Amino acid sequence: MSKSDSLAARLRGLVPVVPTPLLMDESLDEAGFERLAEFTLTYPFSGIWALASAGEDQNLPDPVIEAATRLFVQHFGGQLPVLVKTSRAGTRETIERTRRLADLGIDAAVILPEHKRLGSDHIRRHIDAIADASPIPLVLYHNSSRGAELDTNLLLELTAHPRIVAMKAGGSDLAQLQRLCLFAAEDFAVLTAGGGQILAGLAMGAAGHTAIPLLAFPERAFAIRDSIATGDLDVARGQQRIINDFIARMPKLQNREVHGEVKCVLEIRGVIERHVSAPFVSATDAQRDSFQELIEELRLFEAMDD
Repeated sequence: MSKSDSLAARLRGLVPVVPTPLLMDESLDEAGFERLAEFTLTYPFSGIWALASAGEDQNLPDPVIEAATRLFVQHFGGQLPVLVKTSRAGTRETIERTRRLADLGIDAAVILPEHKRLGSDHIRRHIDAIADASPIPLVLYHNSSRGAELDTNLLLELTAHPRIVAMKAGGSDLAQLQRLCLFAAEDFAVLTAGGGQILAGLAMGAAGHTAIPLLAFPERAFAIRDSIATGDLDVARGQQRIINDFIARMPKLQNREVHGEVKCVLEIRGVIERHVSAPFVSATDAQRDSFQELIEELRLFEAMDD
């Protein structure tokens, strides 16, 4: 079966990076997983991206990650593709972890090349070895702020690998993103990233877009997607301006990721609680009130302004 007949085709669209629901003691919030799935599945998302940096994988021990993986598969499996980060710095460790989480029922393994100083030949051997050994498809994660800076030619070469079906292309190098969108293999899905770049990514022809803030304002995100599909770029720009205004003005928790901010919005929406894992910090009550005021001012949860 070709990539276009399977997961690569299914990932075309909006793919939220989902937070990991936690209780105040950092244990998994099992009821929160159920509510998160119910909320997410209300919208026509194309998959979920779980347990990567915004899913707090760097803070959570492996037994908790495996338990969370089971809950994501339990609540989303068979309804949306479940993508889970399995990579570690070492090739052998990544292969073993990928096999272990594949046995739990995930649909694809997210691979971030984590050694920042290795050259293209090293990275190619690393990824090829993982792809050849993996029992499930791979989705590459390219983000130089978190892993290796990959050469565009290498990225394009990897899009032809039969086991690598998609790529999350992070960052703001629009020239590189455009080249990836234009010249990736036809049966490969390039997903751009970032809540502030939905319009830019989809307008340049990306197969889809992925970001954790998508769950904070799915109404606005889908309004952008639909407006681009119908050629109404003025509407798409208006929706993106509202999103970017919200992102610029929302309280900042300084966790490097914005998962704590999104968890706070989702608490306001009645989906999950705002708790995050140490050393990250959760939103305070005062910050929650500020989020609420800004959401009401911008009418963030509405698809279109009247």
